[in-house]
Amino acid sequence: TVLDLETTGLDPKTCDIIEIALMKVRNGEIVERFSTFVYTPLELTAHVQYLTGIHPHDLEGKPDFITLISKIQEFIAEDPLLGHNIHFDADFLAEKGVHVQKNLFYDTYLLSNILYPELPSHSLETNTKYFHIPHEDSHRATGDVEATHALWKRLIASFPEISREQRQQIANLKGKSQWPMLDFFLEERKPSRESLPLEKITTYHPEKLPHPFLSPSS
Repeated sequence: TVLDLETTGLDPKTCDIIEIALMKVRNGEIVERFSTFVYTPLELTAHVQYLTGIHPHDLEGKPDFITLISKIQEFIAEDPLLGHNIHFDADFLAEKGVHVQKNLFYDTYLLSNILYPELPSHSLETNTKYFHIPHEDSHRATGDVEATHALWKRLIASFPEISREQRQQIANLKGKSQWPMLDFFLEERKPSRESLPLEKITTYHPEKLPHPFLSPSS
């Protein structure tokens, strides 16, 4: 299951989830989706509104997170969870009452760092730009789960050059680490990487600025 959240901030103890998107994948194909805005009484800062494009009126009349817990729990069950910086999302779910202790975590952010360290950033938006993956609604949960799934497929099609010594070190971690990607790096595969032109890109979108940031001429 691919997972993405939008939140009011970074701390799951003091911040709330304002949007969730889940996408169930079987044999590489999307078979089920769930997404919704989530009501919060907390203020949405101008920064959050700029980053996500989510405004207070979008959350009016939407369900409280506590009413969604059983639906989310049923949807993810014991599926592996895939996300970009997945521990951020998983920590929020756990803090808000969703049990994720039995789920394995797969992280496109970490995999991007390992396979393509030359990228200027390993954000989801930077990855999708360099890999030419459609990603129109960045920092929106539904758009991000679609992009994360597409990025995952591109990343696992790549394979780094691994020396015999490195392979042995990875093998030694088996039994000591619960990281589910260890078997991936122990596969007998020829090195394969996409050639990424490192052109300058921008992630600044002035058209998404909320009212307090708009200039009189905007």
